[in-house]
Amino acid sequence: MGDLRRIILTKGLEESGYRGKVLADAIQTCFDWFYFERSNFKVGENQCKLLAKLAEHLPLVAITNGNVNTQQIGIDDYFQRTFKASRKSPMKPHAHMFDQAAAYLNMSRSSILHVGDNLEKDVWGATNAGFSSAWHACDRPMKIDKEPVQVLPNVEIHQLDELLEFI
Repeated sequence: MGDLRRIILTKGLEESGYRGKVLADAIQTCFDWFYFERSNFKVGENQCKLLAKLAEHLPLVAITNGNVNTQQIGIDDYFQRTFKASRKSPMKPHAHMFDQAAAYLNMSRSSILHVGDNLEKDVWGATNAGFSSAWHACDRPMKIDKEPVQVLPNVEIHQLDELLEFI
């Protein structure tokens, strides 16, 4: 997505007359501003406390198709590693980032629980990679009959603190 954004931004700025170093600088300035603003929030105190408790007992890694800056939003310290989609690392549900996480954790895939909000990208991706899956959607009502479903999660979590029951 970042490359696509750069292409569109380049085209728009070129059509506005930008060229050479001025064009390159404008693209970088816009791109930096966009990604700073995209991560211009802090994760809530309760969620951070939950992550801290989980991290005391379990190795936590993040697998994301997005590009939020985990350090900027205040959660980087809870995760041992973050795997992000890129040209070299295809987006979920592709197995690549799941494979990277399994190799990093050096654990049995069936003992890894992937928590995600998307039934295709997270649940189906995790299941195909041999992980267990938990579905948690905090941005919408969790009505599985209203979601596109290819496979059911091992567990639905309606409140993130339910994860504490797994430790």
